[in-house]
Amino acid sequence: LGSDRWGMVAKTEEKAILSMVTGEMGTVLQHLYTKSSSSQENTAASLTQTLQDIYHASTLDQRLEVAAHAFHTNLNASRVVVYWFESEGRFFWSRTIAPQKATGANSANTEGQMRLEVKQCVPFYQTLAKNICVEITPVQSSLNLESTSRMVELLQVKSLLAVPLWLNERLYGCITLEETKPR
Repeated sequence: LGSDRWGMVAKTEEKAILSMVTGEMGTVLQHLYTKSSSSQENTAASLTQTLQDIYHASTLDQRLEVAAHAFHTNLNASRVVVYWFESEGRFFWSRTIAPQKATGANSANTEGQMRLEVKQCVPFYQTLAKNICVEITPVQSSLNLESTSRMVELLQVKSLLAVPLWLNERLYGCITLEETKPR
């Protein structure tokens, strides 16, 4: 992915980010592959095609868009967002958003970038900074009750899975799968 075959040389940080994204996609592929033997071939073919699409994309933003769309399509999430973490300003900003299936309260947020200040979601940030996934569902959460309520309100979701993009002891951001209905 970080090859110079496309007439450009990816920066070290871009290569690291691509490594994290493809690593997470590989994890999802492995999980889906072992979970359901009846749909193994279709899922593997779909994710293999996604990896090829990532390979052929020329910029980091295009590659992230392909990855977010693949998560959206294969995992049936209402919305998939790649949040980038700005350590200097201490906030997350939405770098890539996969399309929503249905319109609703969240559709206004898909226009432009969403921004989450760390001070608004400290436990969310602290969990991701430890390279731990954040899960919020109607029946359980990896955050405390107050933080869960705050995240549900901020993102206008019912369920959330946030996977950290973490490399070399550094949090780069996260990929979130967001549901507007309980799941």
